[in-house]
Amino acid sequence: MQPGRINTETSSACYMCGKQGKIVYRNLADRLFGAPGEWTSKKCTDADCGIVWLDPRPTIDEIGKAYQNYYTHDQTNQRNKHG
Repeated sequence: MQPGRINTETSSACYMCGKQGKIVYRNLADRLFGAPGEWTSKKCTDADCGIVWLDPRPTIDEIGKAYQNYYTHDQTNQRNKHG
């Protein structure tokens, strides 16, 4: 794995109903928290479902990298709240 990358896995089918997804957006970047990489979002083609997900998605072992700069994970912020 290269530094600044998150390992991913393909997830082309909906988590809820198993139908294939349709690409909604390509080449998305995390502008709020700076998670590395570009992302594609898909939407379930079942009108009764409509779930949107990342494809590819971060692997279980790598998901923490997507949130390492997320505001609730800032240790400085935690110290300020508790003392």
